[in-house]
Amino acid sequence: MARKHNLEQFDNKDYSKYINYLRNLEYSEYLKTEHWIHFRMEAKRWANYACQICNKDFDIDVHHKTYGNLGRETFRDVVVLCRECHHKHHEKLGEVI
Repeated sequence: MARKHNLEQFDNKDYSKYINYLRNLEYSEYLKTEHWIHFRMEAKRWANYACQICNKDFDIDVHHKTYGNLGRETFRDVVVLCRECHHKHHEKLGEVI
């Protein structure tokens, strides 16, 4: 059974504890949290569901420009990219996604 990563598991809905919890998760686990799923959806909507480089409107990803604000990202911390531009970005950095 998958672990549920949500605010309800914290006593008194303690936001600072929840942020610390999010920041200490493995990145692959962080991407499964309610927080990230909701933020990713809002980032796509903010970008009009289109790649911010080529303007494609399908196969859209949200890429972190920085990992320093995990759990409290703003739209300045991410870029919305189509899958092709996302892969090209990581290839340029020598990363595999």
